[in-house]
Amino acid sequence: MVDRSQQANAAENRRTQELAGLYEISRILSEIGDFVPKATAAMEKVAALADADWVTLRMPNDQEPGLHLIAAAGPEVAEKPPIQVFTGAMTVSTKVFGEGSVVVIEDYANQPAASQQLVNLGMRSMVVLPVKTSDRTLGLVTVISKKQGHFSPELVQLLTAVSEGLGVLLENSLLHEESEIAHQAQRRLAEESAVLAEIGRIVSSSMDIKDVYEAFGEKVRNVIPFDRMSLSFANYETGTMFPTWVVGTDVPGLREGDVFPMENSLAGQVVRTKEPYMLGADTEPDLESRFPGLIPVYRAGTLSFMAVPLISRDVVIGVIRVGSKERGIYTQQHRNYCGGWTTRSPAPLPTPSFMHKRCRPTQRSRTWRGFRLKTPTP
Repeated sequence: MVDRSQQANAAENRRTQELAGLYEISRILSEIGDFVPKATAAMEKVAALADADWVTLRMPNDQEPGLHLIAAAGPEVAEKPPIQVFTGAMTVSTKVFGEGSVVVIEDYANQPAASQQLVNLGMRSMVVLPVKTSDRTLGLVTVISKKQGHFSPELVQLLTAVSEGLGVLLENSLLHEESEIAHQAQRRLAEESAVLAEIGRIVSSSMDIKDVYEAFGEKVRNVIPFDRMSLSFANYETGTMFPTWVVGTDVPGLREGDVFPMENSLAGQVVRTKEPYMLGADTEPDLESRFPGLIPVYRAGTLSFMAVPLISRDVVIGVIRVGSKERGIYTQQHRNYCGGWTTRSPAPLPTPSFMHKRCRPTQRSRTWRGFRLKTPTP
C-alpha cells in the first residue's frame, strides 16, 4: 500500500514538473520577439528541469543540408560552443530525426561515434529527443550530462513529455515570426513605394534640375543611408560623365561641373549594363584594378558604393551614385529598391537643356577609346 502511495506521489510530482516546465516554455515562446532568443531561453528551462550540463536545439534549414544549431544552454555551452551544423555523419541525431524516436545513451564516451569535443568536456550520458508536430519532425533537443546514467526512466519520461509539448509551441512561435517578418516586409514595401511615388511627384513637378534632385536626395535618404550622393549625366560624344548635382562628402575632381571618363569607371559599368551595381572597397589596390576613378572617393573615406542608371526612352542618360563610410552597408534589398528608380522613374526625366543631344548615343559615338556601349541608338 505504501509502495503504491509512493508511486502515485512520484507520478504526481512528475506531472507537476511537466506542467510547470511546459508552462514556462509556453510563456517564453509566446512572448513578442525574435525566435532564437526565445528558443535559447526555452532550452535554459529544459537544462534546469533535467539538471543537465548541455542542451541544444537543432532544426533543418531549407537553404542548406544538415541540422542547424538554433539554441544552446547549460553551464558547459559557454566553455565550448556547439558545432553549428550536424551532417549525415552524426548517426545518432540522423536516426532520431529520421525515425522520430527517443534515444538514451548511458555511457556516451564508449560510443563508436562519440564526439571527441563532448568527451573532452567530460560528458557521460545523453538523451536525444525529436521535437514533433502531428505530421512531421521539426527538430531535435539533445540533453547531456557529465554523470553516467543520469537519465533515469522517470527523467526520460519527463523530458519526452516536454519535447512533445515543445513541438506545437515551436511551430506556433515560428509561424508567428514568419507572419511578423511578412508584415514587416509588407510595411517596408509600402514605405518604399510611398517614397518612390513622392520621388515621381518631385521629378515631375519642376524642370529646374537643382530643385528636383535636392528634394530627390532628401527622399532617398529616408530609405538608403549615404554620406555622399551624386548625379552624373552621360556625354556619349566624348565618352565622359559630368556631375550635375552632388551632396555630402566633398571629393576634388568630382564636384559639380567636373568631367570624368566613362572608361574604367563605376558609372561606365552602369551605362553598359543598364543595371544597378554594388561595390565594397576593402583596399585601394582593389579599386585600382577595377574602377580607378573611385580612388579619390575612397581616400575621402567612402567604403561602400552603389550606382543606378537613369533611363529615359530606353537610353541611359545618367547615373546616380551613393556612397557610405560604413563598410558593407548596402544589401540586395537596397539594390532592388534602386532598380525602382530605373523602371518607375517618370520619363522624360529632367536634364540640363544644353545636353539633350549629348546624352543620347549616335552611331558614331557607340564605340570610343575601347569602351563599347551596348545601348541601342534610339
